[in-house]
Amino acid sequence: MEQNRSAELFGLPPDRTTFLDIKKKGKTALIDTKENRLKIMRHMELVAPDIVILPTGNDTNQTHVWVCRVFRECAKSLAFNRKRPIVAMYNQAPKTTTIRKDLFVLFDEELANWKRALLKAHDSQQQRNLSRNGTGFDERILQVNAIAYKHYRRSFPSDLTSHGYAEAFEIELFD
Repeated sequence: MEQNRSAELFGLPPDRTTFLDIKKKGKTALIDTKENRLKIMRHMELVAPDIVILPTGNDTNQTHVWVCRVFRECAKSLAFNRKRPIVAMYNQAPKTTTIRKDLFVLFDEELANWKRALLKAHDSQQQRNLSRNGTGFDERILQVNAIAYKHYRRSFPSDLTSHGYAEAFEIELFD
């Protein structure tokens, strides 16, 4: 329900949302099975993406690591078989350990407020972060975005625009 609410706030129609029902161990740990890998491969074959945005595999979140690893295996095969490239955009998250910042998408406080609403729709994650860290899921993500913006400003000091936030992405091409 939380994922659907966030997608609705984002403006994504319900018929464009797919849940793969990946089997888990407990509440969060994904099980590395042939069945789970096949679900991802079949979905990627079905939608034939040109661009995929996902967490980087350089992360302390083991779900992010697993998803990235399985995606990379599928993307190599799919790009080769369809003879068309796939661009992966790995985004920086609070548990990212390393990321090469190839692309910055800048945004201001108005869009940060919109993003806050999307993130707060994930109420269970919001509450878990508040109880564990004293900071909501929304603020943890936006703190990462504020730090990424500072990195952008150091990298491009001649840019006189002022945004305050940036999504940082590492790009990988599967060709």
